[in-house]
Order: sequence, then structure tokens, then C-alpha cells
Amino acid sequence: MLVLFIAPVLSPIVSATEESLNRDTEARSAPDFSINSFTLSGAGSVQDGTQIHVENATHTARIVVANTGGSGSVVVSLHHQGSPTSGIVEVASMVVGPIAGSSLSNPVQFQWTASPGLSQTLYARVFSIDDPNPGNDEKSLAFDVASSPPFLNGSVFDNTIPEPAGGQTNARIGNVMTPIDVLVMNSGVKPINAEFLLEFVEVSTGTIHPPISSGLKILQPGSLHIPPIASTLTANVDGASFSGLWQLTASVVFTGPDGWTDTQQISVSNIEFSEFSATLSTPADRTTEPGLSTNLTFIITNTGAQQDSFVITISSTMGWADTSQNTDSTAVFGPGSTETVQVPVTVPSNAARSDIDIVTLTLTSVSTPSYTLQTSAQVMAGELYLASLDMPLSTTLVTPGKAVALNANLTNVGNVQGAFSITAGLSVAANNWSIDLSVHTTAIIDEGNTTPIAMNITVPPIQQPLDISEHNKAGDVLNVWLQAIPLNGGTPTVGVSPLEVRPVIVVDPGLGQEHIQLTQQDVIDAKNGMGVDISRLLNVEVRHNLENPIANSLDATLDVGVITFEPTNSGGYSEANRWSAGVKPNTFSSLALGDVETAALGIQGPADDYPLAGIVDVPVVATPTLLGPPIANVEVVAVSKNITIGIPTVQGAEIIDKGPFDVPLGEEYPIDLLLANTGNDLTSYRLSVLDDLPDEWVVSVNTTSALSDTILGLDSDVGNHPIFGNEHIAGFQIKVKTDPLAEAFTLQDINVKIEDSNTGLLIDIIPVTVRVGPFIDGSLSPTNQTVPINVTLMETPLTRVYVTNTGNTPTIYSIFLDTASAGEVDFTLESPNQILIAPGFTDSVKIRMTPTEDADSDTNYTARLRVTTETGIELYANITAEVSEKRDLVISAPAQIGVLPGQEQLVDFTVSNFGNLEETFDVLVSVEGGWTVEPQSQTMTLPIDEETQGSVTVSVPELGDGITLDDGSVHNLTIKLVDPATDLPAAIATVRLVISPMFILEIVEWQEEMLYHTEWERTFNATVKNVGNRDVTVDITDSVMRLGGIVESTEWAISAGTLPSQLELPVGQNVSFSFRVDATETAPDLDLTAALLILHLTPTDSGIDGDAYLNSTLSMSRFFEASDIFMKPDETDGPMEVNIVYSHIPRGPSTPVAYELELCGVERLFDFNSQPTLNEASYQWTFDLVVDETTTVPLSLADVNCDGGSNGAESRIQLPIRDAWSTDNPLKFIVDAPNRPDILTDDGWDLTFRLYHPTENAGYTVFDEDTFTFQLDVFADPKVEEVWVSSGTLEEGTDATISAIIRNDGTAKALIFEVGLECSGSEVLTTVNPIIELAPSEERIVTWDITSSKIDWWRQSVDGTCVVTIDAPFLSKNVEGNDRYVYKDEVYSWSPGQSSTFVAFIIFGLLSLILSRLNAQNEKYRLFAVYSGLLALGFTFHLFNVLYWGPLVLVIAALWLWRMTWMSTDEFRLIHEDYQRARKGVSTLYADHFQALADSRRQLRLILVLPVFGLLGVVLGIPPQLDTSQDNLMSLVAYVLVISIGVWYLVKRADSMYGAIYGRLTDIEVKAIRIERDLSDPARLLNELANDGIDLNAIFDESPRDGNFMEEEVRGDV
Repeated sequence: MLVLFIAPVLSPIVSATEESLNRDTEARSAPDFSINSFTLSGAGSVQDGTQIHVENATHTARIVVANTGGSGSVVVSLHHQGSPTSGIVEVASMVVGPIAGSSLSNPVQFQWTASPGLSQTLYARVFSIDDPNPGNDEKSLAFDVASSPPFLNGSVFDNTIPEPAGGQTNARIGNVMTPIDVLVMNSGVKPINAEFLLEFVEVSTGTIHPPISSGLKILQPGSLHIPPIASTLTANVDGASFSGLWQLTASVVFTGPDGWTDTQQISVSNIEFSEFSATLSTPADRTTEPGLSTNLTFIITNTGAQQDSFVITISSTMGWADTSQNTDSTAVFGPGSTETVQVPVTVPSNAARSDIDIVTLTLTSVSTPSYTLQTSAQVMAGELYLASLDMPLSTTLVTPGKAVALNANLTNVGNVQGAFSITAGLSVAANNWSIDLSVHTTAIIDEGNTTPIAMNITVPPIQQPLDISEHNKAGDVLNVWLQAIPLNGGTPTVGVSPLEVRPVIVVDPGLGQEHIQLTQQDVIDAKNGMGVDISRLLNVEVRHNLENPIANSLDATLDVGVITFEPTNSGGYSEANRWSAGVKPNTFSSLALGDVETAALGIQGPADDYPLAGIVDVPVVATPTLLGPPIANVEVVAVSKNITIGIPTVQGAEIIDKGPFDVPLGEEYPIDLLLANTGNDLTSYRLSVLDDLPDEWVVSVNTTSALSDTILGLDSDVGNHPIFGNEHIAGFQIKVKTDPLAEAFTLQDINVKIEDSNTGLLIDIIPVTVRVGPFIDGSLSPTNQTVPINVTLMETPLTRVYVTNTGNTPTIYSIFLDTASAGEVDFTLESPNQILIAPGFTDSVKIRMTPTEDADSDTNYTARLRVTTETGIELYANITAEVSEKRDLVISAPAQIGVLPGQEQLVDFTVSNFGNLEETFDVLVSVEGGWTVEPQSQTMTLPIDEETQGSVTVSVPELGDGITLDDGSVHNLTIKLVDPATDLPAAIATVRLVISPMFILEIVEWQEEMLYHTEWERTFNATVKNVGNRDVTVDITDSVMRLGGIVESTEWAISAGTLPSQLELPVGQNVSFSFRVDATETAPDLDLTAALLILHLTPTDSGIDGDAYLNSTLSMSRFFEASDIFMKPDETDGPMEVNIVYSHIPRGPSTPVAYELELCGVERLFDFNSQPTLNEASYQWTFDLVVDETTTVPLSLADVNCDGGSNGAESRIQLPIRDAWSTDNPLKFIVDAPNRPDILTDDGWDLTFRLYHPTENAGYTVFDEDTFTFQLDVFADPKVEEVWVSSGTLEEGTDATISAIIRNDGTAKALIFEVGLECSGSEVLTTVNPIIELAPSEERIVTWDITSSKIDWWRQSVDGTCVVTIDAPFLSKNVEGNDRYVYKDEVYSWSPGQSSTFVAFIIFGLLSLILSRLNAQNEKYRLFAVYSGLLALGFTFHLFNVLYWGPLVLVIAALWLWRMTWMSTDEFRLIHEDYQRARKGVSTLYADHFQALADSRRQLRLILVLPVFGLLGVVLGIPPQLDTSQDNLMSLVAYVLVISIGVWYLVKRADSMYGAIYGRLTDIEVKAIRIERDLSDPARLLNELANDGIDLNAIFDESPRDGNFMEEEVRGDV
């Protein structure tokens, strides 16, 4: 019921909140477009300072748009303003987007043509109706366009003009070619030329050398988008043509259009040309502490071309440098070498800080002409941190138990101010001495200033007897030392002063340095009248530190000194007067040294109140008086001992006035209170209110400010005893806000919690009482509400406004409804005009709302409710009626459209609004697969009952874009209407885009031009691929048209039956076909015969869109290469004949003519530069042209070219007269290639020939030219023929040699390849050098040294496979299949040899067998059998190379040894048997059987473990072949340990077993003897039983059952 009651009230609030959130979301999601960048490209444009210059040409404006808001589309436009007074004209615009939020668009590019004029402006703008921030939608470029002349400018940057090197006066250049560079750049808007000029003038004669130029270089301008690129100009200076000193003027000359020129001088400097040159490096300047030395190292580098030497001259401004090397000379050193000159510099100890010595080194060359090098370095005096200490030199007398003061003076004797760390100590380790320093770290002391340091030295008091370690005996001499250490580094300073302990006699009052700590209860008891009472017994003793005792006696008095008090915090100025103390007796007479007397000390504290917290110090002073004659140099000293009493803190607090206080209802009301400190110490309080108040009560505590709840440092009321003021009282305030519904005159206790603010301990909780007053008030809820009305359902909703009595007394409220703004909605009050509400309760006012037919959903209708009381309170609430909206948007679009790949498709749609409000919505369009749609987003506003048209353009991707575009596939176009405020869809329509079949052809191989001689037939080879979306069958139609494509050619024909009429073209597969085209004209014209071959491929299925063409130009040519010429030398390596066809195809009369042939280019196919080991002269080719039967012309293969035209009549070859159209008698070349073995793969020549017609050559500038490739059809194929172990064996730890035969099975020389070896189980020690050359059929043996790795000790062998590989990256036709050879073998463990192993196995095996048979004669034979058996097994390890044979042998050896161990323990039986005889009292062989057993066990274990090492010696070999890896060694040790533990266990087991057996046998024999003895003398047995106290009558009276039982017992014992 409560939910039903509150829901209508809360729903308008929730609705309004949602609206607000929606508006916030809409604001946040709106796009914010701006121009991120705006540049020009495509022509010259540059920014010169703040001014932009643009070329008079067509530019590309590049605009990048930034979006810092939500996603959206934007219109980007380019505008131009020709002058500041002209209008702005739009150049171009386009829609871009959508652009995602917080991202940049791709560059938008517009073409724009600049025209001359100054002060022009381009504007880049963006526009979007959704953009709430138009202030950043524009960016401009202000520029000038100069026409005549345009803005031209060249810039010079870095250069390499020589400058004086280290120590040089003038730059020096050697007599070699020296390049000098300068970096230049075009900073204008049009291309310019740049030239670097060097002008030399001889200094001594004024001779002018011709300028040296870099040559002209064209510099292209840059643009605002792509800056210009710097270029390097190089001028080469030939140093050999200069000598002496020359002045160099370097400049750059820029030239450009319309005669523009600009000369920029770079530098004017002196250059000295000489073969002698050097540089002198300058050592780093440095700072050195006074009194120390440093070395300056100068380095001279000979940068010339000749060796040189220099005379040394050293100068020093302060005279600190060592100049003893003056007039010395350096050693003679050659080019590129260096020499050093070291100059020692010593800074005087009295040098002032920052004094600088300039050390100059001058070197004079001994060359002719001579020159000098000079440089300087600076040495500065640094900081000196040092102190001196002035301490007393005379001895200071000190008294035990007393303190003495010493003063020292510290003086800063350095050259800079500084601070010092001070420490002190004694020269000996003296216990209980203390030294207090006035300062441990000094302040900063200026140089030369002095500061005092005070030392307070306390000597330990005398004990009886004296403690020697305290060094307080009369006459003890010690030294006190003081040390000053500079904080910034430096040498420590120590000062010493002597001390001497004076002889003293004292009377000790017998009171230890005691501290008595009272408890809090003691303090409380004192306040309650019990006071504080303390007593102590005193043992008064006479003490001294004299060497010898004296006869004098002493009188002594005991007094209580001045009682002092130290408070824990504050106060207590008179607290000591509240304490009293006394000593009885207090006088003693005629005390001798060492006497002890007794006294008592009594102490009493205050009893009227708390004693103040702190420490009470009660001193007891014993004052002696020496009787008799005075003693020289002996002091009689009073001794004071103290007892301290600690008074703890007892906290207390009290609020002086606790109320009751009157407070108003529901209002915050302050109450001022006073807090008193009733404890015994200064206390800081934290005040708070306990959380035990009724609900809706709010109380806070404030002390010093509105935000503080603490009272800090409040004195105790006994702190100023006996004066009692108000210092222990502090004010604070509580602010009380009652429950708004609290009844009038209610009394309420507010519990104030008082805590220690430092520790948080609770001190007290004190209640303060308040009384509530009457209060009238009220509230309305909600004060604003919006009630939706669904007009479709004809609703008349009822709403309520709740009136709450927020006072604390019943109240009458008057109701009134104001409908002045109600409009088309009727608001009716359905509640009384007055209502009575009890305090804290709520009533409601009902309002009915009825809309009229004219109520508009876009208008809000409001009524106002007024509630008043008799006390003048007025409350208001607004009720707004919101007529509901009816939304109904409909999209009409075609259901399906067919589309073709690579084309654009326009899709129209209509949107209708059948709702009851004007709609603004976003139209979002997308296609599956991410196709491009323009526009992707657009915004429409549609009134009620209206419709609007729209359209989008879909760009279907091209085939091959990685998108599925199969025939018949469907890609859905989605049109969505989205509410921009909520991003929720209002309507959705889908259009099916169906992919239509399409045929697209990709040409893989095709001849686009084919050259012919008269009546030639040539074959076309074509490969095509169907990259469409459907397998097709195509019809092929052909035509040969004369150039121009109008007239069919009759000079060409496709050979019948060679061209297929149809092709099957599956998607994505290459399909090849070929056909032949014939030149049918018998007398073709050279220029008019050319034709265009056209193959048209069309799908046989008319429903498939697309076709394809294969076009090729058919032309007649007199001279061309039909294909490359491949030549294969025969076995004799003789010359080869090559024919090249040429023909005379006339351009007019068919008169026979004689052509001329000229060789115009030669290029070797093989690059000898990449093979520096080959000499090209050893691989000679010759080409001879056979002109006729009598004339053969050799062709020169020197580097020739005809770039400037024919090289003259001597280079042209006259060919025989040739009839028109004849192809007989081709050019015959005799080619002689290099002979075997000097035949190289890919070797050959490219020869370029020109064929000149005798009358048409126009001065040999008209010709037919082509390049003919002559190449050897050969290859090189190195292979690994065989691999073997040529020396040594693959035995572990031994060296061996692997050999391999490398053979060239090719027909050409193999060049530069490597042969490598990799072996398992072995390390390859050497490598084989690369094989530079290997002739055909040539073999070469290569070898490697290897070392077989040591294998695991328990293995016989491991894999030892070796692989030989050939790496031939430079051999293009190498057969890689034979470049790898695998040699199978194994690495064997050490072995004495198969026959030796077998013989040794037989010998030791038989010996072990024989010895084991003889063990009955002597036990030692069995041990020898163990040794020989293990040796036999060791040799068995090497007998076979079978898998797991080695581990099996090792296991058998362990079992054999353990078996023989067990059999060898028979000696234990004999010893135990002998021991049993001893137990019987029989004579024995052994005196000490246990020792004999121990010796036997030890010897047997040692003897039986040692054979294992013999076994391992045979297994590992001599010397041992052992892999020292951790795992291998651990397994070996483990094997030995397992065997040893087995032997140890078996020996122990046998010993214990024999002992148990023979022990039991002996026990049985002893018992048997006793029974036999007892049975042989019954009388004695009965007598013994009687003596043992056994009642024989009872035994004899027992029943037979008992007798049988006894017999059983006896039998059991037996």
C-alpha cells in the first residue's frame, strides 16, 4: 500500500530526471568539428617568415578535419578571396563522414588554380547543423601570388669549407683532391639553378686562380604540405695545383626565370696548401686544489702527407707550469701518427681561490716552409677545506664525580668558507667518562674566522674498591682529543689536551641514583588525604682514590639539598614546596677510610590534592671534614646523590553548567559551555557527542572554531597551586538541532564524550540537558510535477500533492488552486479547502486533470497549488500536464535491387510521418561488408502528416578487394531512422542488393607488340585469368585493323585453326592458349603496313556482364631481336655461329641497297666487380661479323656508345647489296667464348647494333636499333661426392680428420662457395676456406680436424653422424639436391681393442673361476676371484656395442660383487663360533672377539670396495676418458656409493646374523647343561628351592595337572 501511495508522486520526478539525462546525453554526443590542418601541394608554395608566397599554377588544397565530439558527417568547403575588398567565392565543397568522435578525417583534396595578386586568402571551412561550436569551423591562409618576377629565393645552409683545425692559424689542405660541399635549398615557388663557386687568390703575389665550380644543379620548390628538399653542391679542389697561402672566397650563385640571379657569399678565409699539416688538441681546463699538481696533456696529430717534428715552447702567466721542456723537440712522427706533450702544473698552497694560470703551448714545425701550432689551457686554484684547532696545552686537573669544562678554538685556515663535523674522545678506553660538546656540526665559517667549541668532561665517581677500567685513580693521566672533519671533503684536523685525575677523599651518602615511579592510584590516594610517604636506608661510606692509605679520620654531615620539581608539561612553580624530606642521623664523627655508617631518608608529598604530574628531585649531600694534619694535593670533596620521584598523569574533566537549556524546534541552536581540567596535568581534550540521541536529532561540538572539536593544552587546576584561577577552564559550544517532530517541552540529555586528543583515551562522559520549544511549519511534496496524459486512451488522471506538518504541534492548512495557466487542460481540486494535520504526519490534496480536444502535445499546461497557515506560512506546488506524443514514422524503399561489382547504385526511399508531432531524426545507412555509402548519415525534419524523399549512393566494391561478391550473393542495405536524443531506432527498412554475374579478365602473359620481317609467321602465347565472380565460357573473335581502327588490314592473317573459338575460364585460374599470325604481304611498306590485332572475349551467357580485349601492335621492322640467343659450347670449345636476320623493307622504290651496320653498345652480362678474385682478361670473348666469303670484320668489345651520333665511317660496316624484302643471307657472327675450364654461368654480352639505310639515315641520325643478347647456355653444379674419416678414429677424446671430395658436375666454372661440416658427438676444430673456383668435372678434397667428445661413462657409443653441406648463394643454376652428404658413424668409448678385450676377458674370467674354486683352501682366493671377476666384467664392457650393453654389464658387476661379498663373510662365523666357546669357558683363538669382528668388518669392506675402482679404470680407460659434466660425474659417484653401501650392508648383515645364530645356540647349550646338572642331584635342587623360600609342601600337594604344568614350563625353558 505504501508503494502504491508513493509511486504517483515519484513518477513525475523520475520522468523529469530522465529527460534531463537525455538532454545531457544529447549534448555530450553532438559532434564538434574543426580544421586540424590546411596546406597546399602540387605546385610551389612557401612561408617566408610570416608571409606565404604561392606559385601562379594549379594547387591541391589538403584539408584535414578534426572531430572532438560525437560521431557525425560534415560539409567541407574551400573558399577564395582575391583581395581584402573583394567577395569570398566558394571553390569546391563535399560531404565527409561520418567522422568518429576524437578522431581525424582522411585528407580532403580540392584543386585550385592561383592567379597573380597580393593579399589573397583561402578559407577552409566545415559546416554541420549538429555542431554546437561554430567558433572553430574555419582556418585561413593569407598569401601573395607574384607573377613577374615570381617569388624566387635560394637558401644556403651548412658547408664543409676548411677551417683552422686545433692549434692552426690558417686552414691547411694537402696536395690531393679535396671535395668541398655546401647545402642549398630552393625557398621560392619555382625551380631555380644553383652553382657553388670557389675563387682563390694567392696572398703573396695576388695571382688569381680560375674559379672552381660545382656545376649547375636544378633545385625544385617545395610546398606548404611537403617542404623543399636540401641538395648538396660539391666543388673539387685539386691541391696538387696549389702551394703556399691562398685567400678563398666561397659563394653560391642562384639563377632563375626572367634573368633572376642572387649571389650569396659564404665565407672569405685563408687556406695554406702543403704536404705538412698537423693539429694540436687542447686539454680540458681544470680546477686543482692548492698544494697539488696536475698534468696538461697536449696531443699532436700529423694530418699531412710527410713526417714532421716540432720545437716546443711553453709559457705560463702565473709561473705555475714547468717550462723545462722549452727548446726541446718532439720525435719525428709520420702521417696519421700522434705525439703527446705533457706539461706539469703545480698550484701553490697559498694560491687564492679562483687564481688562474694560462698555460700556452707553441709548436714550431721543422718543415720547410715552417708553420706553428698554438693552443692554451687554463688551470684554476680550487677550494681548500682545512681547519686548525687550538686546545689547552697545560694539563687540566679533573675530579672524580665532577665535570670540568674545556674550551677549544676552531679556525678555518682553508681558502673558502665551510662547515665542519666535530667529534671528541679520550686517548684510552675509559669506562663511564662522558664528553658533551657544545656543537657537533659547526655553522658555515668564513675563511680565516674562528669559532669556539666547549667541551664538558664528566669523570666517573669513586667506587670502593676502585674500578681500574674507569681510570679515575689519583694521578691517572689521559688525553682528550677533538677532531674537525670538513663537510665538503678535505683533511681532518685533530687537537689534543692532557687531563690528570686529582687525589680525592669523599663520603658517599649510600644512596643510589634511584627513580621511584608512583602509580595513578598512589596519586588518587594522595588527593584523598593519604599523602605520599617514602623512606630509604642509607649506608654512608668513606671512599678515596689514593695510592696509599692515610691515618687521618673525617667528620661528615648529611643534608637534604634543595628539592626541585620538573613538570611533565607546564605549571608547578610552587610544587617543590609541597614536598619535604629529612635525614637522621645527619652527622658522623671520626670516620676512618673505608668506614660504613647507617642513616635513614624520609620523604613526604602533598595530601590536600593531586600532586602535579612531573619529576620530584630530592638530593642528599654528604660533606666530609678532614681531621688531623692537612694532606698536600688531596681534596676532600662533597658528594651529592639524588632520588627522583615520578608522578604520573591523572586526567579529569568537568562541565561546569549542565542545563537544562531551551532550544527551538528543528533549528540549529548554539549552547555555550565551560570545561574544567580537574586532573593533575596539562591535557588536550577531544569533545564529541555520543550517538545515543533519538532519530533526527543532530548535535555537534565546536571549541575554538566552527571546524574544531579539540581543546588544546588546558592547564590543571593544581598547576598553579596554591593560587586557584581560571586557567584550567576553557569554553566550548554545542550546536543542537532537534527532531523536527519532537514534542514541545521535551527534555533530552546530550552525552558529551571527553577524550584525550593525543591518545584517544576516554576521560569521562558528561550529560548536558536541553528542553524543546513549540514550532509551526510545513512542506509540500512534490513542489513540481509533470503528469503525462495519454490522449489516445482519453485519460483523466488524478494526482496528489502531499502536505507534511514539519512542526511539533497540530496545525490547520488552507488550500487554494490557481488555474490561470491551465490552458486546454481542466484542473479540479477534489479535496477540502482546509485540513488539520498532526505534527510529523502527512495528508494529501487531490487534483483531477481533464484535457480538451484542442490539447497540444507540444505545449505544457500548468496549475499552481497554494497552502497557507494562520501564522503566515505560504507553500506552493506546480502541477504540469503533459499530453503524450504519438510517434509513427514509416520508410518506403524497394525490396530488392540488382548491382554490379565496381559500379555505383542509386537507391531512393520515402519517409512518412503519421504521428502527432514534428519529428527530427537521423537517417543512418549501412551495407553488410562495409561498402561505401554516400551519405552514410543525414538529418531530416518532418512535420506531422508530411513525407519526404531521400536517396543514397552505394559504391559496390571492385572484384578482388577481398570481399565476397559471388554471383547471386546478397548484401543487405539497411536504412535506419534514429532519434538523435536517445539513439533509439524509430523505423528500419532493408533493401536486398543482389550481386549480378560479371566477367573481368586479367592478362597474365601477352605480347603487346610483335615485329615482323616480310612473310614471317610468329606465334603469340597468351595466359589470362578470370577474376570475375563466375566461371564463364567466352567466345573469341578476332580482327586485324589498320592503325586507327577503321579499315581492316589485308597484310596480316591469323593462321587458320590456330586460334580457339571458345575458352573455358574458371574463376581464379590461369588459362593459356597460343596461335599464329602471318605477315601475308609479299611487298609490304615499312610505315603503312602496321596493324592492330584485336581479340575480343565475350561470355557466351548473355546474362553475364563484361567483356575483354587483347590488343597487340603488328609492325614491319628491318632489324630486331626475335629472342635471346643462347649458345652451348661443344666438346671442342670451338667458335659458334650465330645468324641474325635483317631485311630491306623499302619506303619507296624497291631498289636494292647496301646497309651499314654499327656496333653502338656493349655490356658484359657477368659482373666481374662482384668477383674480385677473377681476372676478366682470362675470360676473353671474340665476335667476328662475316660480311661475305672474303670479308670478316672483328668487333671491338671496348666500351662504345653512339649517344652523340655515329662514331664515324671507321666504326660502320658496309653490308652487301640487298634486294627488297629479302631475308636471305642473314648477318653471320662467329662467336668464340672462353674455353673450358674458364666458362662462367650467366656469362655473355648485350650488343647494341644500329642498321643504317644508305639514303634515309639523315646524316646517320635515322636508324633501326636493337640490343641482342648472346648468352652461354651452361651451369655450375658443385656437389659432395664422398665423405670419409681420413685419419684417426671416432673414439671419445681423440682427434680425427674428416675428408670430403667436392666435384663440379656442371658445364661452367663454380665460383665462391663454402663447404661446411657439422658432426654429432664431435667438435669441429677447423673450417674450410671458401672454394673460389672449381672448373667443370674438377674434384677437390677438403678436410676438417675434429675432436670426439667424451661420452657418458656408462655408454659404449653415441651418434657420430657428420653432415657436409655446400653453401653456393652466387650460383644461380646450382642443383641443390646434391649439396648435402650425410656420413653415418658413431663415437665409441675408449677400448683396448676388440682382440685385446676378448683375450683379457677370457684370462681374467678363467682366473676368477679357478680362484673361486680354490677358496676352500684359502679364503684369500675368493677375494682374488672378486678382483679378477670385476676386471673380466670391465673388459666385457668393451666387448660388444649393443644398446644398453654397458648398463647391463655394470649391473651384473654390482650383483657379482655383492654375491661375493656375502660369500666372503664366512670369517664372521669362525669368530662368533670361537666367542661361543669362550662363553662356555673353553679356550679360544681370539683374546678380544669384538675387536676381531670390528677389524674383520673394516678390512673386508675396504678389500671388497676397492675392486670397483679397477672395474671403472678398465671402463674409463687409461688415461680416463671422462665427460666432466655435472650429471655424468654425479652418476659415477652414485654408482660407487650404491656398490659401497651394498657391501657395507651385506657385511653388517652377515655379522649380525652369525651373532644371533651362535648366541641362541650358546643359550640353548647353557640351559641344557643346567637342567642336566639339576636333574643329576635332586637333593641339591630341593635344597636350593627351599633356600629360595619355596614351600615344598605346596609343590608336592599340587594336583597332577599342576605337575604337568611345571613340566611344561621346564620343557619350555629347554
